[in-house]
Amino acid sequence: MNDKKISIITIVSMILSLLLITIGLSFAYFTANITNTEESTTINVTGGVMTIHYDSEGQEINAPNIEPSDDPFG
Repeated sequence: MNDKKISIITIVSMILSLLLITIGLSFAYFTANITNTEESTTINVTGGVMTIHYDSEGQEINAPNIEPSDDPFG
């Protein structure tokens, strides 16, 4: 009985694995084909202007505890 239960679990696991692999591969194939429609006229890249004003009295810039962030500071 125990060997039969292990074989059923193994077969079900293999079928589920095969099903997941098939779904993943077909999704990857169709996604790659759909996103391959870019042309040189559909891509727009623009740049911005960044102005920096240093309001200090010396030659050095002091920015203690600075960390990367999307929020403005100062």
